[in-house]
Amino acid sequence: QRPGCAREQQHKQNTKMASVPPCLLLLCGLPGAGKTTLCTALKTAAASATTAVAAVAPGGAEVRLRVVHIEYDSVIEWQPTSQKAAWKDSRRQLLEQVRGMVAAAKASAEWTVLLLDDNMYYRSMRYEVFRIAQLETCGFAQVYLECPLEVCRARNALRHTPIPDAVLENMLARLEPPAPQVYAWEKFSACINTADLGAALHAGPAAVLDLAMRASLSPPSPPQQHAVNDALKAAARQETANSTAHQIDQQTRRALSQFLASLDAQQKKRLAVDLNEARRSCFLEAKEQLQAGWVAEDSDARLVELTLLSLERKFQDIVFEDTQQTLANMSI
Repeated sequence: QRPGCAREQQHKQNTKMASVPPCLLLLCGLPGAGKTTLCTALKTAAASATTAVAAVAPGGAEVRLRVVHIEYDSVIEWQPTSQKAAWKDSRRQLLEQVRGMVAAAKASAEWTVLLLDDNMYYRSMRYEVFRIAQLETCGFAQVYLECPLEVCRARNALRHTPIPDAVLENMLARLEPPAPQVYAWEKFSACINTADLGAALHAGPAAVLDLAMRASLSPPSPPQQHAVNDALKAAARQETANSTAHQIDQQTRRALSQFLASLDAQQKKRLAVDLNEARRSCFLEAKEQLQAGWVAEDSDARLVELTLLSLERKFQDIVFEDTQQTLANMSI
């Protein structure tokens, strides 16, 4: 038996160990922003993090921390436009695996932080992860790594398989940073500037683990339990939600009509179905968040604005991918 082992065992017997729900910690930002580097730093910090997080565990108890790094790029290869359907299907399958990992982590004595390392530039991508947290009653937090395009471009160029500059620039145009002042489900969010990666890594891991602990201790309620106790307040909120949802429905339909009118006849024929599906998806997601109470109080007007901005980005994304595919076909 190695020296000190008996003392360690006695310490574990005498120390109150906390049981903390797992946390889905989502890292988002451009390729090259430093997400994977931060994840590596978090895994290193986890080896000595028991004392660091003990102060915020229930009753000041200690926790045994386990960090699991789920790097999307290592599981799902970047696909050209022609294989976008397969790419989306792979992402859906990975999310199913993530939910299974959360369920297994709930049965563990350790506090498990699952790091989801991906660009997650659309809020709708992140909301899919939040739904898992809601269904599994575990923590949900997100860290947005903010980094100038030119820095990301330089780091991306050093990769074994760099992402094309045009895709990187288009991703920046589509990027939707967390907005917790509007979306209540994004309340456990942080922004880290990673232009100077060394400085960001100096204080970043401790702050991120603190955010994850706070999220774990305040997990979202399951959908069927998320209700307002005051019936009158709930009825008033529902009326407001219905009115706002109607506004979003009407304004997104108008935006679709105007966007279709800006396309030539061939593009309109090719893209009408995809554009309408994007509109429908944006509307249904906003409606769901309104009805579930996941929109901050007095932020309905801002929600309408952000939904329309998101829809415009998705319209531009569809046109961008169509243009890329057309150019690829011409080069064959």
